[in-house]
Amino acid sequence: MKVRDFMSTPVITIGPHATSSEIADLLAQHRIGGVPVLDRDGRVIGIVSEFDLLSRTGANASEVMSTEV
Repeated sequence: MKVRDFMSTPVITIGPHATSSEIADLLAQHRIGGVPVLDRDGRVIGIVSEFDLLSRTGANASEVMSTEV
């Protein structure tokens, strides 16, 4: 099996200022477990997973995201 067999397309992404509630809504709406966080230039700067939302305190993506992607 390859990653493409499991991944969702198109890839749903967010910016660093997306709120925690917006992220939770996206995860539920698209039935996914995480979203990449992109900067203004479209570079990946982090990822927010369900675990990040549940285990970290913060109002937006830049405060709860994992940066070691």
